[in-house]
Amino acid sequence: MNQIQNKTENIDLDFLNYAWDLEKQWRSVQPKLSDSELLNIFPEAREIIPEKIAEWQEEGDRVAVIIKRKLSVISQKSAPENQWFWREIVKVFDGPELLKINQNIERLKRLKSVSRGRVPKGRLTEEDIERARVAPIENVVNGQFKKLGNKSVALCPFHNEKTPSFYVYPENRFHCYGCGKKGDAISFVMELNGLKFPDAVRFLNGI
Repeated sequence: MNQIQNKTENIDLDFLNYAWDLEKQWRSVQPKLSDSELLNIFPEAREIIPEKIAEWQEEGDRVAVIIKRKLSVISQKSAPENQWFWREIVKVFDGPELLKINQNIERLKRLKSVSRGRVPKGRLTEEDIERARVAPIENVVNGQFKKLGNKSVALCPFHNEKTPSFYVYPENRFHCYGCGKKGDAISFVMELNGLKFPDAVRFLNGI
């Protein structure tokens, strides 16, 4: 009886692992929704965006006050030769929180502009970024690809090699098993052409 139960439990566990792997694969190939698409799905968000911006700004002010207070204490109480160390401590422990707050504020401001049908001149939209991200990497690589199942393989453009180790996967991500470089279409163009993120997006979109 125990043997049957253990075998059943193993089968159930194997099935759950298999189902989980399938779900992860499915999620990896699903297109990400742009800001405008999300606003169309959740139109009620348009009304609460200004409130959320105000909340995050208030939180940012609170964290900024804490950081300024700590820096003031360091300046007044710490020996000059030790101040750099304590400033780094503040940067490591408090800096990421303030950075995250500012990123949320910028994203909400961008959503606010999109909800009003306005995008600042020269600024990339979520649609621009997503369109660049799904641009086939194979079209950018100057090389001969071979199909291996659902993957493509070619010589890596980042280092010299005789045996192809540069793989492009169905979700349009690359991984070179020779030099270890990996990423999406945007990071590929950034690395290959020495471009910054906005320029790589414009390059892929032909802007």
